[in-house]
Formats: sequence, structure tokens, C-alpha cells
Amino acid sequence: MPLFEVGTTFLNHRAQNIQGEKSKYFIGMNNANMEDDIIVAFVFNTEHRIDLYHVGCNKEKQKFVLKPKDISYLTEYTSIMLSLPQYYYLKEILNSNSIIELEKANETLLRQIKNCLDLKNVAVKFQQLIKDSFK
Repeated sequence: MPLFEVGTTFLNHRAQNIQGEKSKYFIGMNNANMEDDIIVAFVFNTEHRIDLYHVGCNKEKQKFVLKPKDISYLTEYTSIMLSLPQYYYLKEILNSNSIIELEKANETLLRQIKNCLDLKNVAVKFQQLIKDSFK
């Protein structure tokens, strides 16, 4: 079993956004074993205008919308921003006081998210990491 499993969600209390640092949830889309391995992650965003989307894959908008409790700690409709990959080194997650690993998404949900992903938004050198984690 890898140190970091595909589908693991985590909370980064010091994620950067336009206004500065803010706590953000992420989902990792590949396995990682070594401290210098890269994890391709996508940020969660509370979806206040759910009327503009449907639950599940919204490929044209590159969002995957989750219902409350699709992941146990979600209390509101939440979108995964598939057009904005973030990259973390495993050591950043393992050794950080500001990043907390949470739960792993179930396999069915994880595959739906992966199938919604347009890999052209992911750097070519990291696309294979995602593909290899779903074999």
C-alpha cells in the first residue's frame, strides 16, 4: 500500500488564493510512495450556484459536483475544480503542520472524477501518474 493513496482528501490550512492564505480541501489523484514523489491534487470549492450545474461530471465547465455527504465531512454542494491542478510533494503533506490527511473517496466516486478529468489541464509529465494509479 502506498504512503499516499489515490483519492485521499486533505485539508491545507495554508493554501494560497487571491486574498492570501486560506484553508482549502483537496483530493489527490495519484499514489505516492517516496518523499519526492509528486501528488496531483484538485481543490474543492463550495458551490453556491448549484442551479448552474448538475451533480456529478460537468465536463464542459471542468467541475465535478459532489452532494453533501458524498465525502463524509461535506455539508454543502461542493465542486472539484478540475481545470486547476495543484502539485504537492509527498514530503510536504507528510511533514507539514498545516496539512491534514482526511478520508479516501470511495472507488466508484473516484473513477467518476477521473473520467471527468480533461488531462490537457494536467502537465504532460504528470498525466502518467494519474493513469498509473487507476490500473
